[in-house]
Amino acid sequence: LSTFSPPIQRSLIRLFEEDTYNLRNWGHEVSAAIDQWCFAQKLALEATSKLAATVMSYSDQKFPLDETAYDIPTITNRVAQTFTEINGWMEIFLQQIECCVQYPIRKINAELDELVEHLRPNVADAFSNLAEAEDKFLRMGKKDAPRKLEEANNDVFISKMSYHKLALQYCSRMNALQTNRYMQFIEPMLALLYAFKSLFNVGHDAFRNEHLTSFLTQAQQQMQDIDKNSEADRKKSTELLTKLSELSKSEHELYYGENTSSDQCKIADGVQKHGYLRIKLKSGLFLSNWEKYFVFTQGASLMWQKPDQLVGTLMLDFSTTPGCSAEVAGDQTERRFVFAVNVPATGEGRGEGDRKWFLQARNTADMHQWVEVINNLAGSQHKTQLPAEVAEDVQQRISTEKKSFESETHSINIAALTPSNTPVYELSKLALMRQPIEFDLLSLCASPVTDFKVADLAQDACNFDVRFLGCIEILSDQGGDAAIQPAIERVLDARTAHSISDSTACTMVISRRLMCVALLNHENNDDIKAYFALSDVVCWTTHSNERIFALVTKCAADKGPLNRPSFKCSVLSTDDTADASDVCKVLESVTRESLNSMLLKKSTIDDESEDLSVKKTAGSDTGGEKSENDSKGS
Repeated sequence: LSTFSPPIQRSLIRLFEEDTYNLRNWGHEVSAAIDQWCFAQKLALEATSKLAATVMSYSDQKFPLDETAYDIPTITNRVAQTFTEINGWMEIFLQQIECCVQYPIRKINAELDELVEHLRPNVADAFSNLAEAEDKFLRMGKKDAPRKLEEANNDVFISKMSYHKLALQYCSRMNALQTNRYMQFIEPMLALLYAFKSLFNVGHDAFRNEHLTSFLTQAQQQMQDIDKNSEADRKKSTELLTKLSELSKSEHELYYGENTSSDQCKIADGVQKHGYLRIKLKSGLFLSNWEKYFVFTQGASLMWQKPDQLVGTLMLDFSTTPGCSAEVAGDQTERRFVFAVNVPATGEGRGEGDRKWFLQARNTADMHQWVEVINNLAGSQHKTQLPAEVAEDVQQRISTEKKSFESETHSINIAALTPSNTPVYELSKLALMRQPIEFDLLSLCASPVTDFKVADLAQDACNFDVRFLGCIEILSDQGGDAAIQPAIERVLDARTAHSISDSTACTMVISRRLMCVALLNHENNDDIKAYFALSDVVCWTTHSNERIFALVTKCAADKGPLNRPSFKCSVLSTDDTADASDVCKVLESVTRESLNSMLLKKSTIDDESEDLSVKKTAGSDTGGEKSENDSKGS
């Protein structure tokens, strides 16, 4: 290698240099890609570690609605433990990549950088010095001094020796790259594949563990059970949404704030009510605000609480504060739908007058309902003014019933309801929709419980295990199934709409001896929940559901001019041991036997009274004859 090298040799050197330069560029691209992958792998390690810690922290969280039966903390701990194991495998895998792949590629890139950036410029400088020294030596003339010729010759010697050393090193290292490139580039790639293979083998062996397989099987089975339960809930939700959609189409007036076509229905005694009301409260000396409160009745007390509170506080206790009443506010306030609750003075403090609460309801119907409920609880029975249409309808019903009372002799219907033995009565479905529903056993008894021992009920009686679903007041005991079936559907739809699943378990006792129907506490039979004399049981009927039946009973008469009784339709459900038809058959049988015994007793009493009158007549005749004989003898 010198300045006198042939052109083909110089072209070969340039070819080697081009190959080295391209190899260097590709090596840097591979190194950058591996560095990026290693950085991403480190991020994956950090993310996996954080994921395992987050999943593990589920057991430390407080979930008020967490199902303990599902045992989710056990599953999350096992999953977090598996994530931690995977993170350990990935960490070892990353270390293998850094040692067996990243380091060798960086090493060969450093070699290429040394050749291209340092050795190649040095060789070029040495070649330039050699060419300059040879050119200077050849320009020397024959007349030049021997000393100059010797110096020029020495410069050629030094430049050529330096160039030859650098050129030989340069060419030999470029020549070595032709074989080392396979060792220093391909071998790290194979090491990368071996690292992946090792990682996958470790994971495969670990996940083939019987304990992990059993755990995954149990967890999957639990997920399927939960999905089945949720499917049933989703189905119920879909049915409920469908019913609500149909109701919104048929009863779209319910969505208005004020429904002018709604009927005002009588609220039965003992009905509880709740809802949001705006109450007028003083906020300063001359200022007052209408604040929103959740108001509800509890027994004979009126409770209230703010929307963000969990527990209500006592607002008024009607049992300890007699004389309370509610009335429509009218012109006392500028707002609509306002009613006033009048609280009389207690007389404890001087100068203390009557207090008055102003409450605003949602609409007119809601206002009248609140007034009637509060008056019922307070015992004042304050009569509210009905709208003109409802008042007219009520007057028509009173006049019709008054005529029927005057012209007919009423008797108790003792047979089961059938369309053939009961007149058809047209009920207003909208009025039935407005009637309140009781889901407890308050105010069911028409007459007070007579003084008898509970043990007497067990004698000559039939017992059934039933559940009380609810009761609703109906307008009349006439109408047959056309009147009772809508009431049953109203109670069942209300339970579905309000998601009421609980019901009161009772023991229904039908006593032949005492001629009554009693509902006893299922757990404590000494506790009488409800009592009906057979004379108060008007009628009964079954539902399309073979477990459900209705019992229509007469309640206490109101204080109106006609002394009209009210009727309650109680909806009950039997257990798996009996059907509703069985209960109705027993009711019919016991009622017929009771009626026959009453007729027999009445006929016996009539016979005895007739015999007694005959004896009295005969005795008077005998006494007359004896007195006549005595007079003759005298």
